[in-house]
Amino acid sequence: MSCFNPAVMSRYFILIAAPIGGAGVGLNLLLFNYIVQKYSDKEHLGKVYGFINTLTSAVLLTAPLLGGIIGKLAGAQATFLTAAMIVVSVGFVSLLMPLGNKAERNIQIDA
Repeated sequence: MSCFNPAVMSRYFILIAAPIGGAGVGLNLLLFNYIVQKYSDKEHLGKVYGFINTLTSAVLLTAPLLGGIIGKLAGAQATFLTAAMIVVSVGFVSLLMPLGNKAERNIQIDA
């Protein structure tokens, strides 16, 4: 989407790209909630969701401010392209990481 130029491309390109982006967001939410419920202890599930909601709220408050500042300094196209490259890089790294054994990942912490 960062390469979209309305002077050169048709406006119908957005109608094609928007459902793809929406499907990606939907799959992200679905898989994220599945992973949190599957790999969290049942006793600590509420704490995990509370922590996740706190981080999500913080990101939703700070992201527009930082995005506006960075967009003003670097330009909108460069900002979106850099953000897309970071997201793709993190996605590829997470795909390459081995999952291992579930018993090794679950560490009991007494708080």
